[in-house]
Amino acid sequence: MSLAYHNGSGGFRDARGAPFLPLSRKAVKNRGDQSGFIALDDYNKIHRDVMMRGEYVFVIIILAGLAGAITEVLPTGNPPGSYAVRAVVTGAAAGLTFIFVARAALRSEHYFEYMLRAGWCPACGNDLRAIEPQADGCAVCPECTGAWNIDGIERDVDWK
Repeated sequence: MSLAYHNGSGGFRDARGAPFLPLSRKAVKNRGDQSGFIALDDYNKIHRDVMMRGEYVFVIIILAGLAGAITEVLPTGNPPGSYAVRAVVTGAAAGLTFIFVARAALRSEHYFEYMLRAGWCPACGNDLRAIEPQADGCAVCPECTGAWNIDGIERDVDWK
């Protein structure tokens, strides 16, 4: 399966090299429950699957632990206050790390891979399962005209 890729300049390209922006949760919410487009529950399921990949969880754990280690060298005063400072700094670091890692994960090839395997267009959320590929093996999304190589698509996936 040929996946979309990041071209190093802040943009993404489909299987034929055309630029596009990845689908956002806000766009899915705004679209509502239109037939033929990804539902918010399905989008959230893909988001959870991507975030639970080992490398993202590992990064969050390591950076939260690093924040805990940094608080060991901070002058925090008496013991009750020192525990509060450590908890706040470690929690804030873990939360911020999660936000940054989540943004990176949803802009990774893993996100595109999950979207395409489930039969959804990564750019607009249109259902690609009923679209037949053209001669080069790419299915062209009728909504956003993104071209996707859907060789490995699971046409009978039901996320609900």
